[in-house]
Amino acid sequence: MRIKIFLSLFILFLSSAAQAKTLIESLSLCDSTFFNQMNKKKELKKIISASNANNIKTAKDVGVDVNRLQDSGVTIVKYLNQYANLDKYGEYYFWGFQLEEDLATAHERLSQYIELKKSRGLFQHNTLIKRVGDTSWKINLGATDGVAPAPSTMEKLLILEEVNGKTNVLCSIQGTVTAEDLLDIRPDLRTVINEK
Repeated sequence: MRIKIFLSLFILFLSSAAQAKTLIESLSLCDSTFFNQMNKKKELKKIISASNANNIKTAKDVGVDVNRLQDSGVTIVKYLNQYANLDKYGEYYFWGFQLEEDLATAHERLSQYIELKKSRGLFQHNTLIKRVGDTSWKINLGATDGVAPAPSTMEKLLILEEVNGKTNVLCSIQGTVTAEDLLDIRPDLRTVINEK
């Protein structure tokens, strides 16, 4: 039974990766696929470099303007790179985009590309969980907005939310985040990891 579940998840991952045709679809995987795609385009690679000009753990909240990039039916206006250390609740890394559209419009348009499930005041996609030391991520049916990951676990997911009147679509890895897992998902933060 466990082998069937693993094979199903692996096939789902491969098909998702193969089908990630847009930038936001690749972001929705919340893995290195997004950064690999960004690095293939000179202007997008510059955005990642600019956002990491300072250590994210010091800068905490960085936004880099994007020249109204059309993708997945929405208009990207800013790349966001954020970090928070919530002590016993773990570390929280966020990356993704601020959109021109309001939340309702963004949800309607992005739902044509990715499945977004409502969780309190936001929408989630691709909710996964992993215990420290495990080798693979598992589907996280208990992911809920405002609830921190259990000790010695980390979660990753895509979030579509409205913050201070702005619509953001962000990936997050949060909880007991190990350097190895962070580097696997976010190769752009290699410098941060090496400074630990």
